[in-house]
Amino acid sequence: MKRQILVQLATNRMNFEMLDALPPFEDTVTETADLRLILHDTILSGQGRFPLSENIFLLRVEDKGQHCECMVVREGDQGSLDATTVRDLLKGACP
Repeated sequence: MKRQILVQLATNRMNFEMLDALPPFEDTVTETADLRLILHDTILSGQGRFPLSENIFLLRVEDKGQHCECMVVREGDQGSLDATTVRDLLKGACP
């Protein structure tokens, strides 16, 4: 199985842009950032690639000084992951 992870940043109230297509934003993002996390799962076999699932999550990351707060909401009803699982994965990535 192959998992492709796409991360998009909200550039205004209506659009999300791929992170790698944006100029460096570390100095322009304020205390809050809205992100879209897209996970594409594909099964790789000898006969080719077969899409397995697509999970889309909306994230809001807020800087609270000494700590960071992250809220995760699942977009749509497709896919096998839920928002709690993604939040726990993110918490495990940040010591």
